[in-house]
Amino acid sequence: MSTESMPVAFEIIGDAEIVGDGDKRIASNPAQARFGKTAVYLRAGKNPGKVKLRAWTQNGDVCELDLETVAPTLVQADFEEIAQGIPLEDGSMFVGDKEAVLTGTDVRKPEVTLLSIDGTDYEKSMITRNAAPVSYALHGNYAELSGKIALKNAIGAAEGTQIAPAVFKVYGDGSLLYASEEITDNVADLKVDVSGVEMLTLVAENVHEQINVEPAWLSLYLTEGKNDRDQSELKHNIASKAHVSASSTEEGTSVEDAIDGDLMTFWHSEHLVDEEHQETFTLTYDEPVSIRNALLQFQHDYQSITYRIETSNDGETWTTVARNEKTAHGNQVEDEFIAQT
Repeated sequence: MSTESMPVAFEIIGDAEIVGDGDKRIASNPAQARFGKTAVYLRAGKNPGKVKLRAWTQNGDVCELDLETVAPTLVQADFEEIAQGIPLEDGSMFVGDKEAVLTGTDVRKPEVTLLSIDGTDYEKSMITRNAAPVSYALHGNYAELSGKIALKNAIGAAEGTQIAPAVFKVYGDGSLLYASEEITDNVADLKVDVSGVEMLTLVAENVHEQINVEPAWLSLYLTEGKNDRDQSELKHNIASKAHVSASSTEEGTSVEDAIDGDLMTFWHSEHLVDEEHQETFTLTYDEPVSIRNALLQFQHDYQSITYRIETSNDGETWTTVARNEKTAHGNQVEDEFIAQT
């Protein structure tokens, strides 16, 4: 064709089309040649076969190009299915970035702010109200809660200022997971296993009810994942240090067999229990003890059983702290209780 700059028109013969044919905005047909060169884009049709492209200019130059389209070859690429991860809102994050679950009529969201203590900045720190619990839905996606705790009203307080102590507590699904020492003007570390916890609840309250405090949860962070359950406390058998008694004992068994840590030995009451007749098994300590966890297992020969765990400071007034019902199908399964207060 001529080396001049001029329009070039195209015609396609066969199952194909010129991309943008006739669209003046694209200027693909005719296309403007520059120094005898231009380009045209073709789109093959559904039927493979021979296609002829014909081009000409206003000077009468004509050329033809024979092409052939082929059917596409389908190739399936190897792939590995990727398991769907947890939602972004349930990934590792500061607790201050999660949406608080508010229940009740006088409940407020915690204040999320930056706190500086002794030259250290704690971002996403949360200020909660005294004795006001705040909860967060974890959906069982987290392994650990970590951070520090302090009292905001103690930060920058003048020397000699009396600071009322407070205790910080962490609950998982209503069970106590952590209780701090009394916090005054100090900063304490917090690290709690929250594996499998659906609902996390934080609460801090002053030891002396007449004095208000401002609990500060410093840069609390949730780490996603799961941990194996820590049973270290459960392996410390403080029941063996108690004086044991029962309302009755079947011949051939003893009350001591129930607390020796051996599942093959047991205590059995002399009488069968039912709604009309109850039996008791009592542990008495020489001094007050703090019990965080309890494991119980019953013999398989009961079709069903209902029992309560009660505590008392004087042996006269008793408070029910746990209650459970189970059938024979569950009697070989250990019942675990975690203290809530």
